[in-house]
Parts: sequence; C-alpha cells; structure tokens
Amino acid sequence: GAAQAPAETVRLRSGACRDTAVLLAEILRDAGLAARVVSGYLREADEEIRRAEGSLHAWTEVFLPGAGWVGLDPTNGILCNDNFIAAAVGLRPADITPISGSFYHRDRVPAEMQSRIELIIL
Repeated sequence: GAAQAPAETVRLRSGACRDTAVLLAEILRDAGLAARVVSGYLREADEEIRRAEGSLHAWTEVFLPGAGWVGLDPTNGILCNDNFIAAAVGLRPADITPISGSFYHRDRVPAEMQSRIELIIL
C-alpha cells in the first residue's frame, strides 16, 4: 500500500520502514538538509540474525557537504553500509515504488510475481 503521511507516522508512533524513512527525510528537509528516500535490500552479514534478508527495505539518505550522500536506517537506528543495496532512489514514496502499472481485462486474471537477487561479494 501507500506510505503513511509523516504526521500519521508520528500520531500512530509506528510505521513500516518506508514510513519511518519518509518521516526522517521530512525532518531532515525541515532542518534545511537535502534528503531522499531509498528502497532496496538489506543483506544481513550476521548469520544469526537474518531478520529481513531478501525482503524490500527502505531507508533515508542525507547529503552532507564533504561526505556526500549518507544512508540512515531509521527502522534499525543505524548508519547504512555496504550491506544496504539500493534499487530505487527518490524524493517521494511514489518514486521508489518497486513495481507500478496496471492491467485491464474483462475477466479476473490471477497474477503472480517472483524475483530473485543474487549477491556475489568480490
């Protein structure tokens, strides 16, 4: 579904990773910093954790002069590193939608999507 508005995330005091990423981007922009939202994958380096590996994840990037774009993961409260694999970057949640489009048919047509990502560390 659609991302919550930042005010709704604050009111509910909860949200999905995309909601917290959008909220943090808005906070950073209000502070005068350039910020964007990112959708991608989080590779869990610790074999014991694997809490979200293979699932889409969202985080925020802020532009810091001298450092460039720095990733912040508000869901996990950490700085992003090379375990964060970006698939889409944008200013709004609609910019990072993994798949969008439509299909019209007079009959109900079942649809299924599968994806696979293989990461090879060199």
